[in-house]
Amino acid sequence: MKLHIKHTLFVLLLFFTLGAQAQKIKSTTVYMFGVGQSFADSTVYLSSVQRVDSVSLDASQKMLLMRYAYSEQLYQHLVGQGKTGEMCCVFFGKTRSGVEKRYAKLRRRMQKERGTAHVVEIAGDVFRFKAVPYISLSKP
Repeated sequence: MKLHIKHTLFVLLLFFTLGAQAQKIKSTTVYMFGVGQSFADSTVYLSSVQRVDSVSLDASQKMLLMRYAYSEQLYQHLVGQGKTGEMCCVFFGKTRSGVEKRYAKLRRRMQKERGTAHVVEIAGDVFRFKAVPYISLSKP
């Protein structure tokens, strides 16, 4: 009886472990914008809302894969403009209207919370996000 319970628990553990590792990767179009700010400066940089094709999403968790690469694109743009020490992050969504609402809300909050914050908008013709192919680090 005890052996049967141990085998059953082992099989369940194996099942959940393998299931957690399986990702359903979907290539799709998303809308995104980026934010760059430094804690030593009152300037906040906001990229425009952009459509980006062929973006990899984890379909089961609705997460943007390779997020750090998109943040790095904005960071490298700001470094090229002579801005150092900026922390960058990206926001994304499947619909333009939803992302634009989040953009407007974040912009208002930055101006309100930081009081003297100077919000600099980065136009789409100056900076564009480029799709990053997904690279799996796990063994096939």
